[in-house]
Amino acid sequence: MSEEQILDLGEGGSFVNRATDPVISPNYSSPADFAAQYPNPLDPTEIIAMCEEITLWRDLPELSTGLKVDMWREMTSLAFTSGSAYIAFQDGYCPEEYTHDGSNTTVTLKNIGAKKSLSISDILHSRAVAMGYGDGINRLIAPMAAGEGVPGGSDTGTFLAETVMDVKAKEMRLASTLVLDGWDNLLQQP
Repeated sequence: MSEEQILDLGEGGSFVNRATDPVISPNYSSPADFAAQYPNPLDPTEIIAMCEEITLWRDLPELSTGLKVDMWREMTSLAFTSGSAYIAFQDGYCPEEYTHDGSNTTVTLKNIGAKKSLSISDILHSRAVAMGYGDGINRLIAPMAAGEGVPGGSDTGTFLAETVMDVKAKEMRLASTLVLDGWDNLLQQP
């Protein structure tokens, strides 16, 4: 330790040498229960960085069906029988004969969704904290939709701000955001 000169008022104002405060070593740690005694209050608002991309979902119609598959026929060929490309013909004559062919295409329908397993005690505890004490997440804020400004895009998501009662309501909102993003991505697949 080094020393410094200080004014000692008890000795008539003379200067005396005093040892300086010790340097705290780099391996200092707070008392073991410090965080429990003086916790940082949690802002009850959670910002969701992931937006719900619902642009294609809003633009493309959904056709509900009770079938397990969706099937349609795609035309694979359409041409004149002779191989010519002439569509004109003389008076009194018949137009060119044509042929076409196709194939049936099938897509097996799938369910979409997401799940989060929660215990009843977690749900009850989160409700008590979020509503009773005000330190748990009780409000979600969403960003603007990613389709904003895009031709045919949507300028808002399905929610901008929402109050949630507990962890179950929060996880349901997060799951719906994830599923809507996934659904929009599936709609973009060829």
